[in-house]
Amino acid sequence: MASFTPVGTGASYDPFDITIANEIRSAYSQRLQAVGRSTLAPWSAGDDAHGSDVRAMQQSIENLTVFPFYLDHTQAVSGEFLGSLPVWNWTNFKAANLNSGNGWRRLTTYDTSITWENQSFAYGKAIAGDIVGPWIWADLQSAILGFKWARRTAKAINDMEYKDVVTGYYASCTDAIDACRTAFDAASWAPGNYVYNAQAILGKFTSLYYASAVRYRCSSIEVSGVPTFIPADTDVYFYATGNYDFDSLGVVSGEWKRLEQLGVASASTLQAAYPGGTSFPIDLCPIACPDPDYYHMTLGSATPYMPVFVLKWVFDIDS
Repeated sequence: MASFTPVGTGASYDPFDITIANEIRSAYSQRLQAVGRSTLAPWSAGDDAHGSDVRAMQQSIENLTVFPFYLDHTQAVSGEFLGSLPVWNWTNFKAANLNSGNGWRRLTTYDTSITWENQSFAYGKAIAGDIVGPWIWADLQSAILGFKWARRTAKAINDMEYKDVVTGYYASCTDAIDACRTAFDAASWAPGNYVYNAQAILGKFTSLYYASAVRYRCSSIEVSGVPTFIPADTDVYFYATGNYDFDSLGVVSGEWKRLEQLGVASASTLQAAYPGGTSFPIDLCPIACPDPDYYHMTLGSATPYMPVFVLKWVFDIDS
């Protein structure tokens, strides 16, 4: 990884340094390409750097914060999101990356008695008649560095399946549980629609007990169409609903949880083994004795959430 070329400082500067301008243009194009958007052509000396071309790039960056492509990596703790996957919006993006939330710096009158860093700036996108100076390039550099981690929704590899069994009535909790486990082991897997789902019910009617168990599974999940021109360090997150962590995955209902780290790779298709990184689908009957009346836990269900791959891009210019 490399760093941006520093812009000029002090009283003197080149208002349109084509090398710096196109370094910025190239770095931003990588960020666009990483999330499947069109890249930008290089600037040339004859382009309208004093107005529309700069404004168009500023607007493109603002647009990129409107859609949930890039995550707010500043909220991660030691490289991991805890509970949520926060995305940028223009307000929090400005606050983190552009002049304490003020946005793009603009200048129409230059005070030659002070350096450019200390000018009395207005704020907003560039317009015709603005002075072009290093504040424009410094702001673009800072904004581009705010795009680091992107999210991609995963899919199962066409092998989601499930078992669903229920017992008759038994005189004891233990008998009902044993019957449920026996029925579960004997049942066949059928086509399902969840990446992971485990449910167990232990009920009592008058003095008799009954039990049921459901488990959905798949062998692996993936994202495809990943750009390969830059590598990404990839984490896999699942969203959990329910009130019991059957398989001790460390998940909490209503939260996203990182359950696998794939490392750094450049590949058009990225695959994860399964929740928790296990090499084979979890297939044990989830019920145990004694249980409350109703337990369940769903991870990355077909509706409304599928697992998410967080791609921590290793861009050519990253600082």
